[in-house]
Parts: sequence; structure tokens; C-alpha cells
Amino acid sequence: MAEVWPEAAPVVLPLLEEVRDQRNVYRAAALAVPFAAWARAAAERALFRFVVRAAAGRGVARAGAEAGQVLVVAIEVTESQRAQQALHSTLSELESALAEKTVLLKEVHHRVKTTWR
Repeated sequence: MAEVWPEAAPVVLPLLEEVRDQRNVYRAAALAVPFAAWARAAAERALFRFVVRAAAGRGVARAGAEAGQVLVVAIEVTESQRAQQALHSTLSELESALAEKTVLLKEVHHRVKTTWR
């Protein structure tokens, strides 16, 4: 891991060791990990969906899996998380605007109703 993704090693290696030693499964929906993309010079914090599990499980070795190996699946979800946050922000703004318009409409109905009496 340290050779393939050195900037993420301080965050990910402890997780790998825990999974290997305890033979459990680790899942994270949006783990912040330093990530240097091919076009970027410096590492930035990116969000990843992680699943880490022992390659050989519960005493039954899988084909090609040696003791102590772990399987890591990491999918970058930075942009989808940003888009989701933007959607939540827009939804909050729309709900606030709707509440304001509802109050104004009720006030207009009230004034129209009292002037016709």
C-alpha cells in the first residue's frame, strides 16, 4: 500500500492491519484520504468509499489468497459527495423560499378577505 499510494499510507495502513489481524470487514462511505491525481502535483484530500476485508476468510483459504493478505476496494466519491451537498443546500434554500412565499400568500388572502367584508 505504501508503494502504490504513499500519501494515503498513514490513513489506510492502520485499517489494513486491523482487518488483517482481526479478520473483520471495514467499510467507509466517505473516508477522507490524501490523493494526488495524475494531473495534480500536490496531494489533495479526496473522499473514497472503502471496503477492506481479509483475503482468506475464517480458516478457508480462497484461491490464490495467502494468509495475511487483504482485499481493498477504493472508489473515489469526492465529486458525488460535493454534488449531494449542493443538492441539499439547494433543497434547503427552496424550502425556505417556499415557506416565505406561503406566509406572504396567507397574508394576501387574509387582507383580501378582510377588505371584502
